Amino acid sequence: MAIDRDHAFGNGRVYRRPTPKLWKKWLRFSETRVASAWRQFDQSATVPESCRLGINAWCVNMLKAADRIALGEGVICRGLLRIEDFGSGKISIGANTYLGDDTLLSSSHEIQIGDHVLVAHGVHIFDNDSHPLDSAERLGDYLGVLNNGGRAPIASAPVRIGDRVWIGFNAIVLKGVSIGENSVVAAGSVVTRDVPPNCVAAGNPAVVVKKITHVSD
Repeated sequence: MAIDRDHAFGNGRVYRRPTPKLWKKWLRFSETRVASAWRQFDQSATVPESCRLGINAWCVNMLKAADRIALGEGVICRGLLRIEDFGSGKISIGANTYLGDDTLLSSSHEIQIGDHVLVAHGVHIFDNDSHPLDSAERLGDYLGVLNNGGRAPIASAPVRIGDRVWIGFNAIVLKGVSIGENSVVAAGSVVTRDVPPNCVAAGNPAVVVKKITHVSD
């Protein structure tokens, strides 16, 4: 689903870190959003020169430590990266990985994404439950969010995504999941358990529906 008129696919325009001259130009024209995104990433993450941001990219690092979010060489990010304030989250993204528009990564524990991974638009990856399961605790947690107060304990577990994985659009990956290298998660799937390497997983909850045989095998 397109989020606005600037929604883009893999070949859409992306932007390098602006030079001082380019920064002034961007602030005069339509690239103001990208200039703001780069400022936010440089304050909140570790980003090599070879990375590119889309116009809808953003990151929020509630722990204020830039080493909590690390992008590898050649990463293209069009989505939202979040380090939450109710844990000790960490996000690491491998080299030449692509994060599409309207992707959301939320970490209070750890999200690891390998090299050459394709994360299509609308994918959500959570290493946490966002709120407590107990209803009374959940109400208190919600009130804490509204009033900028303390958060209740929230369950979390690391998410690990191997090299060369493809996650289809609008898929959801939940806490504690590992996805093996070369595997594909079908569009719209909800991944609640580990996916082995070299297979296709689909459905809600996602299950293996096909093995992938490589030409070289």
